[in-house]
Amino acid sequence: MRVAGSRPDASPQLRLPRWVAPVLLLVIVAGLAPLWWEVTAPPTLTVATPWRDPAGTLMVPTAALRPRGHQGRIEASGVASLFVVRNGVAVLTRVELGGLRADGVEVRHGLEDAALLIADPPRGLEDRHRISAR
Repeated sequence: MRVAGSRPDASPQLRLPRWVAPVLLLVIVAGLAPLWWEVTAPPTLTVATPWRDPAGTLMVPTAALRPRGHQGRIEASGVASLFVVRNGVAVLTRVELGGLRADGVEVRHGLEDAALLIADPPRGLEDRHRISAR
């Protein structure tokens, strides 16, 4: 006589020990850890320092500037901003520009001589982003 709800076992099922799933998950996480670090690590950006020309004028590279406005042009005697590295963080700093030259742009106010600038800031960089300087 057959009991309700019971079936004869036609084939035995493969049963894994209970510890296999957590160990498998741990192996997957350990394998993905280097990729996670690569994705979440702060970007390494090239830095530059301002310099003084023979006349004593403070100069910065043109590529370090982020022009004001939507037109994207650097104007002489205008206002622009650049990223200064402080304690591993990119800080957006407003500067007042002087004349434009072939080797760089004159900075009149807003920047220290010993500042570390991000030489060519990427488009997505924002104020207070954590970075690694090279």
